[in-house]
Formats: sequence, structure tokens, C-alpha cells
Amino acid sequence: MNREQFLAQVRTAAASGRMYRVHPRPHAHGQYDPANEAEAQARFQREVINAGGAFHQLNEGLALRDLLASLIELHACRTAIVWRHPALERHGVYEMLDELGVTWLDAERAEGLVRTERRAAWLAADLGITAADFAIAETGSVVVQSRRSQERMASLLPKLHLAVVEPAMIVPDLFDLFARLEQNGLDQLPSNLTLITGPSKTGDLELRLVTGVHGPRAWHVALVRS
Repeated sequence: MNREQFLAQVRTAAASGRMYRVHPRPHAHGQYDPANEAEAQARFQREVINAGGAFHQLNEGLALRDLLASLIELHACRTAIVWRHPALERHGVYEMLDELGVTWLDAERAEGLVRTERRAAWLAADLGITAADFAIAETGSVVVQSRRSQERMASLLPKLHLAVVEPAMIVPDLFDLFARLEQNGLDQLPSNLTLITGPSKTGDLELRLVTGVHGPRAWHVALVRS
């Protein structure tokens, strides 16, 4: 491959990679009113889609059940890793999975397995379901803090990740996220805080953008009103 061919390949890969790129916007604070909940939610929706994710705005638990059923059928999901989280309890996610015939595993259930069985079950999961600690409107990111019963593997290992977000979790931008974290007490931070923006992507392989190499190929965000 000569120099011009190599540079042409780099340009093509770079152009392709912009499809899911989150572009910083100058003076982002002036583009919408952070105090306006509807505008923050609309911004969050746009940026989730811009990052390559799928966004679902749901008004009640029945709609979430319908979404789960369609994703399980579409992706042929038989097993799931699920967080233990108040938001998932409020919306009846565990009962939905039982009803839909999905074998699901949380930290408590995993403790009953021997180490090799537990590892095999984590790795074989088709679906990961988490809630969020926060969601960032400016970038369409879901923020998760790893804790007991809220393991990071739920958003990393399965081919499909569904994040259940409630409106109160949405903050306008990173500055507001840091302010909220400080307000909650920095000494309460876990060892790992992750910002998830779109499905897993890498450009390491011949400078070609590939989705799903290091994590989920499909990323769905469900904004559920109580």
C-alpha cells in the first residue's frame, strides 16, 4: 500500500467514525434552559440517538413491558444480567422478565452458584439491564456507579444493554454532574464511575469503526415516567 492509498483509507475511516461522534458545541449553556425539564429530556433524547443508541420515551410500566418483550424477541434473549435497583423495582422489571420467560441473574442469585458456574452465566447473558445514577442531556450519556448488586458487567458483557432512566436522573451537562456528585459527598463515590455514550465502538482494527467489539452491539435507553 502506498502513501496515497494509506491516507485515503484514513480519510474514509475518519469520515465513517463521525457518524457516532459526539461534537462539543460552543456556548452549550445558552442553547437551552437547564431548568426546563422538557428541554433537558428532549436534548438527552437527541444526543442518545446521535451517539448511535435507541431512545424510548415511556409513560408507564406497561409500555416498558412491551419494550422488553420486543427487544427479547428481536435479539433472541434467553438470559439476562440485572441490577438490583429501586428504579427497576418500581417499574416491575423482575416480574416482567419472569413473565417473559427470561432466566435472569443478579448479585444475590449469583452468590448461590459456584465460581465456574457464575462466570459462565455472566458470560453467556444475552441482555444486560441497568438503571442509572445520572443521565447527561448534553452528551446523551448514562452515568453508572459500580456498587454491590450494581456490577459494571451488566452494561459490558451482554450483546444488548437496556438502561432504565427516570426524569429526575437527568442533569444538563458534566458541570452539573460534578456538582451533584460533590453535593452527595465525594467520600461516597465508589471505585468506579462510568459514562456510557452509545454502543461499544472501536477504531483500532485497520482504522475502521467497529461496533460491539468490547461490549454491547445495541444500546437502548428507556426514559420511564413514574
